[in-house]
Amino acid sequence: MKKGFFTLVLFVSATAFSVAQDVLVLEDGNRLEVILEIITDDEIRYRRFENPAGPLFTKSRKSVTRIEYENGTVEQYGTSKAVLEITQRNLVGYNYFDLVTLNFSMAYERLLGEDQNVSLYVPVRVGFAQGASYVEDPNVFGIGAGFMVYPFGQRKISYYTGPLVTYSIRDTYVYMYYDDEATESWINKSYNENHNFFGTYVVNGMKLNFNDRLGLNFNLGLGFLMDMDYEQPENYYDYWSYETRFHGNGEISLFYRF
Repeated sequence: MKKGFFTLVLFVSATAFSVAQDVLVLEDGNRLEVILEIITDDEIRYRRFENPAGPLFTKSRKSVTRIEYENGTVEQYGTSKAVLEITQRNLVGYNYFDLVTLNFSMAYERLLGEDQNVSLYVPVRVGFAQGASYVEDPNVFGIGAGFMVYPFGQRKISYYTGPLVTYSIRDTYVYMYYDDEATESWINKSYNENHNFFGTYVVNGMKLNFNDRLGLNFNLGLGFLMDMDYEQPENYYDYWSYETRFHGNGEISLFYRF
């Protein structure tokens, strides 16, 4: 009788240990001993280790920080507090900050690559500040193209940096006082006219992602702006315009991913 009971205990123990035991570590710190069945990009399906013949349960991948496999391998997913899983690669945002300089400004961004660590960034600006005294060389129309790098990937708070080039048409103020040899007189005149400008910037920015769709974008681009229509008269005494100047662009925008 004792021999039969001992044999039954050995059989039950061997059966239990023949089932692989994995551990799911959840975002809240709880650990679940499970038998994994299926792992997809969106969810993890499992049975409870203590009931291998029981029902099939499902957990979202976002709620699991890591899997500790029975063979000792660990698969780290990261916590959803920091890492953000983004499936929508297109982003469009409206720049509220540009209202200060009397511009209607929007930007399009496209995440590139499997890891989504780089992007194409295209800002567009339409100005309505012509004649405004507090805006120097106000923008009429502008467009740019930038290549942004996310060194830490897509997170709840994402940092990015990269180069940006822009083309713009600006209502440029020109003042000149010069000697006109044809009339042998000094000419004093000022006027506004549209000039073409080329800009190069280094952008540093940060995205605050509320979820995988909505968020706020903050960036600052510093660089140089060149007037491609700059023309300085000969024999001038005083001339007021800039051929090349240090320049900056800023963005505070609400964006939507799609």
